[in-house]
Amino acid sequence: MKKNKILLTILISVAPFLSFGQVGGRVGYITILENEDFIGLESTLYFKDAESFFFVDMKSRLENKYTGDEIQLVDESSIDYQLDFTPKSPFKYQVYYNQLDKSIISQTSIFENWKTYPCVVIENSGTINWNIINEFKQIGKFNVKKATTSFRGRNYEVWFTPDIPISIGPWKFHGLPGLILEVKDEEMGVQFLFSSIEIPYDVKEKILPPNEGKHIQIEEYASYQSNFSEEFVKTLKAKLPRGIQPEISVKKLVKSIEREY
Repeated sequence: MKKNKILLTILISVAPFLSFGQVGGRVGYITILENEDFIGLESTLYFKDAESFFFVDMKSRLENKYTGDEIQLVDESSIDYQLDFTPKSPFKYQVYYNQLDKSIISQTSIFENWKTYPCVVIENSGTINWNIINEFKQIGKFNVKKATTSFRGRNYEVWFTPDIPISIGPWKFHGLPGLILEVKDEEMGVQFLFSSIEIPYDVKEKILPPNEGKHIQIEEYASYQSNFSEEFVKTLKAKLPRGIQPEISVKKLVKSIEREY
């Protein structure tokens, strides 16, 4: 009888969380990125069943132009040229995660022939190597626990809540025994800060991956990124008047979330 009572208690306490995936939820974050001039941007994570979708609302960012690379042409006189990478879409950093087939599909862009084109990057979610630490604090009404990891060239401190045992979080972060509420890299160049939550939340439409542009694998995208400067200089030289061959140096100002792949 006592065993039945214990089992019943466990089922009652876990049942609300089992329904989260079926009913769905919405988590709000403030995203702060050095790549976006450290402006606090509203971000949202939707989840339902085994799928989740994260995006950053760029409306406030669209009000201020920003530059990606600084190009300096050096001949008899120096010329500074700023390439405008102002986002054309009100949404950015779109990431779809499917826990069943372990896929991550993200919307981004590539530079080819002096133009920026949208593309969709497909990758296996893999396993993030988490180090869970016995440190605790409170975020909102939730008890959270600390974890650390190194991911794509940055070292992160993360806080997740076992109170909501779903293994997802903002952007591409996943795999902890609880919803990730806060993420900061050690340089404070990438921050996802919890702001609100609605569970259950009626996710009325099916969660779908982004689909704008060419679809490429993560390995091909990594190659694009590593060859960006070389491709850019080559394209720039081709556009200069014949006979002019200045020395061109590209100073990289874009500080991407991902520094390596």
